[in-house]
Formats: sequence, structure tokens, C-alpha cells
Amino acid sequence: MVDLLVFLMVESAGLEFTPDYAFFKGGNGLTYTELYYKIPYREITYTEDDQHTATIQFSFRSRSLTTGDSLVDRWEKKSVIPSLEEARNRDLEIVELTAFSITPGDYEFTYKVMDVGSTRERAIVDTVQVPDFTDVGLILSSIQLASEIETDSIEGQFFKNDLRVIPNPGGHYSITRPLLYAYTEIYNLHADTLPFEVKYSIRDKNGVLIREHPPKQRVKVGADVMDVGVLNIMGLPIGDYYFRVSVTDLGASTESSREKEFSVLPFRKSPPPELEEYYGMIEYLIPSKDLAFYNSLSERAKTEYLYQLWRKLDPNPETEENEALPQFAEKIRYADENFSTSQIKGRDSDRGRISIKYGEPNEIKRSGAERLFNVWESWLYYGKGGRQFIFVDIEGAGIFELVYSSIPEEPTRPGWERYVDPAIVEFRQ
Repeated sequence: MVDLLVFLMVESAGLEFTPDYAFFKGGNGLTYTELYYKIPYREITYTEDDQHTATIQFSFRSRSLTTGDSLVDRWEKKSVIPSLEEARNRDLEIVELTAFSITPGDYEFTYKVMDVGSTRERAIVDTVQVPDFTDVGLILSSIQLASEIETDSIEGQFFKNDLRVIPNPGGHYSITRPLLYAYTEIYNLHADTLPFEVKYSIRDKNGVLIREHPPKQRVKVGADVMDVGVLNIMGLPIGDYYFRVSVTDLGASTESSREKEFSVLPFRKSPPPELEEYYGMIEYLIPSKDLAFYNSLSERAKTEYLYQLWRKLDPNPETEENEALPQFAEKIRYADENFSTSQIKGRDSDRGRISIKYGEPNEIKRSGAERLFNVWESWLYYGKGGRQFIFVDIEGAGIFELVYSSIPEEPTRPGWERYVDPAIVEFRQ
């Protein structure tokens, strides 16, 4: 059985957050429901003082699609981070939990979160099927995916059955969160002395079996028990998967299972220190109109834009390292080493910029000894129909400026024929 969840994005833009939930057997025929929220620190506005404090407002409404009855709850949370730099390097998240009991049936869940500092907010509406656990047969609760489960006697927000269960809303795992913890409750085991078996398996989004762990036998300590599993997801390619818990009651020869979707993601992190200065030099990577859009963004939005851009440029997204970044850095270093002068850094020169954007030319032609025109260089690229860039040392200071380009993406200087003989043009616009 797969928990039903349909997301309807109420707003096209706003605060990023991930809601999730799990259902368990409650008392008096009700279903005990836990709701979880996850908000990346970068979405929240923190005070610029020693405390780095932010305030987040949460609200939730459940509405029965059968009776129309509604339940509404609101609360506020303070978030304190050690430092903005540490939060960025560790990609910290705010995790919040609330719980209540509800009659089984079909519901509309509405979540709303607001960052008080910026007043940015988002609402998400889910259509949810709340399961009924009053059946006398073998049945499992929802699978609650977690980032950590440990024994704990202190009844805090994440306390459950003598455990501290830190939920992982959305079920996102990566190289920095390689252990998939899963909490499941098993109900209505048969009253006998035979054990029951629990088996874990992982399938991809197409239903293909990826991993299957040997079943483990457990002694019955009652009709209702809990199961805690932990799996190392290292080695799984980046993508979406289903984690399944299957239970067999050997005494009653009955079986039941439950699935939960999870994802293996690339690690969202700051670039290595030696590459950090190159990470934001996207003027070499995107069109001018996209650069203008990027420059109009807030600092938080720029951070997300850069992450998404480098993720798109990653030639091998199934690995944690983004090979595009060190390659890009090497191009900039090459430009600095080969085109710098006492007046301008190579990366800021026209020849440096073209070499970074388009790579080394297939052929370079240079002016001869004639002095009818300025000293020039012609760079020829033979792929993609051919490209040509002509640079001229206009001032005689060793700074070569782009005067002619065969492609509209690079500017051709008006009156360029004054500097070079038009006969050297091999590829025309």
C-alpha cells in the first residue's frame, strides 16, 4: 500500500518548505497523525547579531471531504543558528512536528508557513487519505522516514515509544545523510509463540527491484509492536526510490506491507575553498538577459540560482563531485596566465573572456609585418558552422580588443573595418 499524496501548489513562488506526514493507530477508532515540516535555513531571514535568530509562523487546517468539518492549529517557532557561514556549509534545516488524532477518511490538508523577517510565505494543499487501523487483520502504520533514531527517555517534541525520532520530511538523503532510518508500527500480530519476519527492499520509480535485504525474525512481545530499520543508501545513484517494509506473521500465515518514497540527492553545499571564487562568475556561462535577471535577485535567491545552474551544468550528476566547476576554474586560470597585462587581468580581457566561454580556438592567425592596419589576431573555431573573432591592439599597449565577431552573441564594434582588412574575415555574421 502506498500513502496517497497529491500536491497542489497554491502559489507559484514563495517560501520553500517540505511538508510530510505519517499515520498510526490511535485510541477509540481514531488515527494518530503526525505532520512534519522542513525548511532550509537559506529561506529564513535571520537577525544580523550574535544570536542569528529568526521567527517562523506555522498554520495547519484539515478539512473532511465527507463532512466538511475542519480543524485549525497555529503556532510560532524561534530558530537560532550558530553562524550564517556554518549554516551554509552544513546546509542546516528547520524541522517542526505537530500531532493530533483524526477520524479515518479523505481530507484536504492545508499547510502555511511564513518567515516573519521577510513576510515571505507559502501555502500547500494536500489531498490525503487517512487510513483506518480498526481492522483486526495484520496491518502496518505509515513508514516514518527519519534522519536519526536513538533511544531517549526525555519526552521532547520528537519522543515516541522511548525513542527520539527526528523526521526527514520528503525523505531526502545524500552523501552527508547516507543512513535511511525508518520507524514503522506493526498491528494485530497473532497470539502465539511463533516469530514474525520483517523484510526491507528498495525499488526504483519504475518498480524495478534494486536491493532486497534478508528477512529478520523477531519474537512477539505483544499484538502491536514497533520496528526500527536503518539502511545505508551509499552506492544508490541519484534519483527517486520506494522503500518497502514487508511483514509476515508466521503463526497466522498473513502478510502486510507498506511503501514510502525517498530520494537520493546531490549534496547541496558550498564549493571547495580553492574553487569558491569561480563559483559565482556566471557572466561567462549564461546569456546577458539571464545575467540581468540574476543580478536582480536577492542574495538568498542568488544562492539558489547558482546551485540550480551548476547542477544543470554537472556532466555526471550521479556523482557527488561536479566536474564542471574545476574545469571552468582551469579556463579562468588559463586566461589569467596567457592574456593578463599590467593594466588588465586576463579573465577581464576580451581574449580571456572568449577563451573562457568558447575554449581554445582551432586556429589563430596573426597580422604580418605590414603596418597598413593595427596589430591583430583572428581566432577560428571550425565546429558548429564556424566562428571567428578578430582582436585588435588599438592603442598599441598590448591590449587586444574584440572588434569583429561572426555570431550575434558577441558584439562587433561599429566601423571595425578601420582597424583590419575585411579580407581576413572567413566567417560572416
